[in-house]
Amino acid sequence: MPMQTVQAASTFFAVSLEILEAGKILPCDIWLRHDGTDPILYRAKDLAFEPEHVRRLAESGVESVLISFEDARAWTDYLGQRLRHEARDESKPLSGRIEMLLRTSRATMNDIYRDPKAPVVKEQVSHLADSITKIMQQPDALVTSIRMMEHDYYTYTHSLHVAFYGVSLAHAAGLHDTSYISSIGRGCLMHDIGKVGLSHALLNKRGRLTKEEFDQIKTHPMRGARMLDEAHWGDPIARDIVLCHHEDLNGQGYPHGRHDDLISVACRIASISDAFDAMTTDRSYARAMSANDALTILRTRRVDAYDQSLIKVFITMLLDPSEKR
Repeated sequence: MPMQTVQAASTFFAVSLEILEAGKILPCDIWLRHDGTDPILYRAKDLAFEPEHVRRLAESGVESVLISFEDARAWTDYLGQRLRHEARDESKPLSGRIEMLLRTSRATMNDIYRDPKAPVVKEQVSHLADSITKIMQQPDALVTSIRMMEHDYYTYTHSLHVAFYGVSLAHAAGLHDTSYISSIGRGCLMHDIGKVGLSHALLNKRGRLTKEEFDQIKTHPMRGARMLDEAHWGDPIARDIVLCHHEDLNGQGYPHGRHDDLISVACRIASISDAFDAMTTDRSYARAMSANDALTILRTRRVDAYDQSLIKVFITMLLDPSEKR
């Protein structure tokens, strides 16, 4: 089939090659762009995307393909069905389902943080949060997930981990409204989206930040909330998490210095999950702490910053089932 090209004015969003299932019928056209040229049609919709296609693209150094905004609905429907299947397919062991969900979610979050204004982002995040909410209801799901998490820090992997911790903590704390828990998941997935646009050098600086640099970092909650508003998210719980995940119960957090009852349960859950994953992940400026050391900080040095009743639930939640017994 001859290659088709489109005018540069056509609009596309990137999708990681890793997400495209080999041997499956595609719900949308797949396009490629080489060296700034106009996109070229690589594989038409309703044709199988074979393992050979994946191999050739990977060998050529292709990490992501393009999908037209015209196919956005078909893509998000496809991704949602895939995520729901991976989370609920009880014919597979829990570890296998979590591994597939983590792999797909990591690639999806990478795409989202590369282009957070793409028209598919809101639905992609909802699909991810719903699937995480479903699978984390399983008793051993979090402990199994932690064993598979990557512990090198990237904003998109950190956000995914925070969602796994946050949704699990919501379940463990006795929250039962799945739509509310899914909103917590959405907020956790997007909590650092305001860091998009901040310089890489600033976000990965080794050593102590200057006051001016830290002031820049502290803009990310308000930047993130503004991005959700501009995209008409309409999810006040998720927006509150994006805006308030650095607020402390003692009133010394940012951006508004909220305290005590002015900080919602959803934000308290996200704050604990965010802090724990940040401390237990390798950063450019610090090695990962052990879980015990991170929990000690949350329980002692920052005792008045975090909801200690939720911290107790969080600690119990992290225990292996045999330790709980």
